[in-house]
Amino acid sequence: MATSNPIRTTGLNTQVTGGRVVLRRDRPRSGRMLSRIPYPLIPFIVFCIALEIVPLFIMIRDSLRVLGSGAWTLSNYGAISEPLYWHSLRNSIFLAAASTVTGGVWGALTAVAILRTDGRMRRGLTGLIAATSNFAGIPLALAAASILGISGFVTLLLRELFNYRLYPQHFSLYSWTGLLLVYTYFQLPLMVLLFSPSISRLKIHWQEASATLGAPSWVYWWRVGLPVMMAPFAAALALLFASGLGAYATAWAMTGGTLSLLTIQIAFEVNGDISYDPGKASALSLILAALMAVSILAAQLFSRRAQRWLS
Repeated sequence: MATSNPIRTTGLNTQVTGGRVVLRRDRPRSGRMLSRIPYPLIPFIVFCIALEIVPLFIMIRDSLRVLGSGAWTLSNYGAISEPLYWHSLRNSIFLAAASTVTGGVWGALTAVAILRTDGRMRRGLTGLIAATSNFAGIPLALAAASILGISGFVTLLLRELFNYRLYPQHFSLYSWTGLLLVYTYFQLPLMVLLFSPSISRLKIHWQEASATLGAPSWVYWWRVGLPVMMAPFAAALALLFASGLGAYATAWAMTGGTLSLLTIQIAFEVNGDISYDPGKASALSLILAALMAVSILAAQLFSRRAQRWLS
């Protein structure tokens, strides 16, 4: 009785063509993934690894070391419980949350208003929003100072024409109120860019069906539009919160460190103006990055929920 010995073809793919058995070796999955990457994308990937992934591992390493001795420790993460850094973190969270609410609500209404305009005006307003969304950091702080600073255009105009003095009893650009105003400025166009695609994907036949049944416009928005838009609106707010939490250049250029924010305290620990402790700065940076990551994860979850209605 003849016995058939099994043939092991590890890594081979058996294919029958015209009555013949052809053995074809499969490529490793890693090789397939690399071959699918577009070649123009490779420099960008290298750039991200060099400027994001590598510094992240360096920060993790430094956050676990004691300054001077280089011994391993977790005490750097305990710095967040110190009054100075805890107060700075609380201020950063409050400022990010306040600018998220003001910029988010105002930006959502602006997005709806832009989408209701005609084609030419809509394209012009969209281009203006795209341009202003990139206007942040030190240029924004200088522009705000030239408009609402102590010797700003609006400040001098109110004083000369109406004898109304903003400073110091009514307003100060270099206070929490002024900082909130400037944060709202760069949060608003970002909200418009994030929220406009969701508004534009609302199905027109929903509103037509509501009107056919005799419901007024406000009933449609209350019963259909707002519930459907709640998930993408929350996702955009989460991204705005992460943006406001990590902002540094605008606050530093406007206040010079007089207002306590966690990003500014991290810069002090790196620059050595008050103290120098890269390990503590790395630990605080990772804590701040973790909060931002939670916001981005929440945005992803809300975006997936929105796809069920808008896809």
